[in-house]
Amino acid sequence: MATTTPGALHLDETHTLGPEPIRRLTHGEYDATIRDLLGDDSKPSKRFAPDVDTRDFDNRADALTVTPLLAEHYAEAAEQLAKSALERDPGLIGCAPIDIEGELRCAENFIESFGKRAFRRPLDVATVASYLDVFREERATTNFVAGIERVLETMLQSPRFLYRIEEGPIDDFARASRLSYLLWGTMPDEALFGAAEAGKLHTTEEVAKAADRMLADPRARERVARFSAQWLELDAVLETNKVEAVYPGWDADLRMRLRHEAALLVDDVFWNDGRFSQLLLADYTFVDSTLARFYGLPRPLPGKELDALGFHRLTIDPSRRLGILGLGAFLAAQAHPDQSAPVRRGKFIRERLLCQPLDPPPDDVVATPPKIDPRSTTRARLELHEFDPRCATCHDKIDPLGFALEHFDGVGRFRLLESKHPIDATGTLTFAKPGGDFDGEPALSRLLAESDDARSCYVKQWFRFAFGRRELSQDDATLRELSRRFAEHGYDVRVLPRAIAESVAFRLEGRLEGKLEGKLEDAP
Repeated sequence: MATTTPGALHLDETHTLGPEPIRRLTHGEYDATIRDLLGDDSKPSKRFAPDVDTRDFDNRADALTVTPLLAEHYAEAAEQLAKSALERDPGLIGCAPIDIEGELRCAENFIESFGKRAFRRPLDVATVASYLDVFREERATTNFVAGIERVLETMLQSPRFLYRIEEGPIDDFARASRLSYLLWGTMPDEALFGAAEAGKLHTTEEVAKAADRMLADPRARERVARFSAQWLELDAVLETNKVEAVYPGWDADLRMRLRHEAALLVDDVFWNDGRFSQLLLADYTFVDSTLARFYGLPRPLPGKELDALGFHRLTIDPSRRLGILGLGAFLAAQAHPDQSAPVRRGKFIRERLLCQPLDPPPDDVVATPPKIDPRSTTRARLELHEFDPRCATCHDKIDPLGFALEHFDGVGRFRLLESKHPIDATGTLTFAKPGGDFDGEPALSRLLAESDDARSCYVKQWFRFAFGRRELSQDDATLRELSRRFAEHGYDVRVLPRAIAESVAFRLEGRLEGKLEGKLEDAP
């Protein structure tokens, strides 16, 4: 039996679950929910105060509080969305009353039907009554449509809309919401609502059936792409600047193409191949003529473009680069403006691919990159860390991994020399199983592809994405179960979203009380 700690939830003889936070919709989930609820694809969150960068995933619940500024932005968006929704689709109300009595019946029907979709569950009698009061108050001084608009505006500011609130024992509506936000990043569709209404999301088999349908939907592809982008920090390349004199031609257009290449590769591996190892060992990539020239690859032949941007699948030299660690988007983002960055790259591998967190440097250590010296290499300058005990404690765990990628410059192009000196990309992986010696990124990627630690970390990353928090000791049984399913399916990455959906923890029959930080009132 797993050891429990205060705040843990006991599920059965083998399962416990760490404290479950109440989840606010991320800005991306808000936009997708508004799209599916109102048919509005204007992405109102572009005008919101940004969410906190958690360095994990954007749905990390402990970072998603509502500040006064964000509450103001929610109110402004609700007012505009309510107005535009009724102007765009008067049929949204669902009825056309001819007298006051008919208006009340129509308003009540709208509150029940629209509220069920907005709050992802049927409304109780008291909630319906409170929204009827909102309607009556507005209707008394305006008209019927204005009253409905005020109800709609109020609902879009409610904690029941903005948060994924699961009160009391988990029921089928809560499971429908969990499934939809895990696999689609948005509210349930009519089929999922129907399954919840019919009580057909209770058993493992019923959940699996729903998950299979949802994973075949294009929205699942978008959701997996979002997971991968945040896990690998791929969007960072879009904001990465370089020194023009060192890396001429580095501009927004090139950054966009590198980001697109990364998206295509990760998407192709996940959905078409499925092997975790292939994420690290793919001996192909996707380029257009601009990226082919950037990488020094053969120009793609016309007529075989995969998309409107003119990208082609192209085999690459496996002795030079492989998989995700050979992507220009990763290598450029994890580098300095004027040089490579073994420390940053090594830290990324240690934390994102091996889930081995590092302590911050001592306060009296100035973490600045070494100055470029045309008489030396980056590795030679960084190896001075070994002679300072304050630095060596951490850098011994980081630098060797980063040195494996030193054949790539600060924008991800392959090189054999630096400052006329041969690149030394050798090292030994000692803190992951199985370990071993390597020389260059392909060799390191081969070790990581077979590493139990890397496979376990990938499972943990999906857990963090699904549950909106980091794993705790109470989650050990859940992680073991997910890892077992992963291994049984030959480390096929496609099994993990479904395995999470079917897990005891995801379908649990109760939850801890949560607390709404910066709670919004139901009435504007």
